[in-house]
Amino acid sequence: IVKDSKTLVLPEFAGNNHFNSLGNLIMDSRMGITIPSFEDGGMLQLTGTAEVDLDHAAAAKTYPGALRLTTFRIEQVNEVPEGSLPIRWSLEREAETRQVRVSSIVQQSPDVKSFHL
Repeated sequence: IVKDSKTLVLPEFAGNNHFNSLGNLIMDSRMGITIPSFEDGGMLQLTGTAEVDLDHAAAAKTYPGALRLTTFRIEQVNEVPEGSLPIRWSLEREAETRQVRVSSIVQQSPDVKSFHL
């Protein structure tokens, strides 16, 4: 969520409850985000610092269902030129669909399930 021209707010919602990246950011606030453009092979790289707010009530008040908020303050923007990525992807083509069947579900821990196809 864009807060202003130099700040992104990233709400964190319930997932597998293994938020290793948030712990890393608490220890070292340096953060980077890379946004690829698969259509032309360019990239946008954002670097800066992050602040993790672990206050569940404050997060949920602003973003219903959010458990925590990470505020990313952008310090540098690097635009990588077109053609830098060797992979191309276009939304113009109709995506192929493939049917899969879940053969079993394994409870790995109280919070994590593995789906075997």
